[in-house]
Amino acid sequence: MFTHEFYGEVTIRDGVPAPEGARIEGRGSGVQSGSENPLIVATAGLYGGPGTYDSKLRVFGDIPLGTQIEFYVDGIKAECQDVQGGGAWVSSYPFRSGNITQLNLRTNITIPVVNFVGSPTFGTEPMMVTFFDTSTGYPDHWLWDFGDGTSSDLQNPVHRYMYGRYTVSLTAWNIAGTGNNTKLNYLDVRSSASGGGGGGGGGGGGGGGYFAAAATTTTATPTPTPTATQGGAPLGSGGVLPLNSALALSQSVVMVSEDGMGSISMPAGMKPQDSSGAPLLNLTIRRIPNSELPQAPTPGFTFAGFAYDITPSGSTFDPYVTFAITVPENEWAGLQGKDLSIKWYNPTSSAWEDLPTTVSSDTRTVSTKITHTSIFALFVASPTITTTVATEPITTVGTAVPVTGGLPLDMIMKIVILIIIVIAVILVLLYFLRKKKGPETQAPAEAPSDEWDIKGLQ
Repeated sequence: MFTHEFYGEVTIRDGVPAPEGARIEGRGSGVQSGSENPLIVATAGLYGGPGTYDSKLRVFGDIPLGTQIEFYVDGIKAECQDVQGGGAWVSSYPFRSGNITQLNLRTNITIPVVNFVGSPTFGTEPMMVTFFDTSTGYPDHWLWDFGDGTSSDLQNPVHRYMYGRYTVSLTAWNIAGTGNNTKLNYLDVRSSASGGGGGGGGGGGGGGGYFAAAATTTTATPTPTPTATQGGAPLGSGGVLPLNSALALSQSVVMVSEDGMGSISMPAGMKPQDSSGAPLLNLTIRRIPNSELPQAPTPGFTFAGFAYDITPSGSTFDPYVTFAITVPENEWAGLQGKDLSIKWYNPTSSAWEDLPTTVSSDTRTVSTKITHTSIFALFVASPTITTTVATEPITTVGTAVPVTGGLPLDMIMKIVILIIIVIAVILVLLYFLRKKKGPETQAPAEAPSDEWDIKGLQ
């Protein structure tokens, strides 16, 4: 176990001394929390002291030498300055086991600017509302007034409302000060007996989704399947998502574009996040005109006239949501039976990318599962391009490259006969040459016989 101890001055906004009770903490790889980490400020503007028996911020654990330690004042990251070494303010300080360092700390903490959102803000009793603190300035304490005589000190509470209109107030504070925000008649809860605006009878299965409206109005519906082309009522293209305390959808949601054709179906339990990883509270779907469509090549495909921008950009859905386009009947006739697909525009590569697409002729719907926001558009495969690519290579290969290497059969037969004739002529010539040389080779063999006869006569 290795330990590096710290003490020094600690200030917040504009050099204001950190108040008594402020928590000073050192964090880093291998750092453990325990005795005197965090350290509580006992004298305003100071943490620990130089004396042998003075308390100090003890950063300890199985920490490698030189590990950068970051310092926090009531959860707010602080800059640090080595008093003995002098120099500029830096964001961290290297760990040195056995050292005691006088290190001044400062933060830029400010009085909180308080704000919040609740979801949903309209519905029928009993209505469960999830509140989210969206304040800036790093508050670390909260007090909610729900407007019905009850309160909570949680940062993001969930509260149950019955019939009525409610004014909600949030007070938040930190060591720099206190802020407040009050929203008059923020919630409108209708009696369940009044029906809450239709939605169709029966429904079974308990609940279902809702259509999020641009003015944060929600309308109950017994199914999360969009029916944008039925009923004729304009449905919202954006709104506040109903998140629970786990920061996931508390119920199924369907959001429909203003033209009534594009929709996003979100299942209960899905976790939406914005580009920074924070809970996504608002979502919008908007049909875009052809003039706004990214002009990126789509070989073999033609734009079918439907494109939608789902924002805010960079948001993600875990695990996914379903994006669908319901084509009007008069336009479906020209698309039915063709190869339809939904593509998304990737701004990084400036290209349209394919998505697994499902086509339902019964509902005239083309849909796909998506995990992020972007621009999504409907494309149809170009028949002429597809036919050319499929048939030309086959035709070319079948006629231009014969198996025999390019010579006709009759020519091959003539060559074979000629070769046979040449071989026969060569064999005949060899035969006659060999026969002609035969007597000449026998003459030397008879010579000894004549010589013997002569010798015998003598």
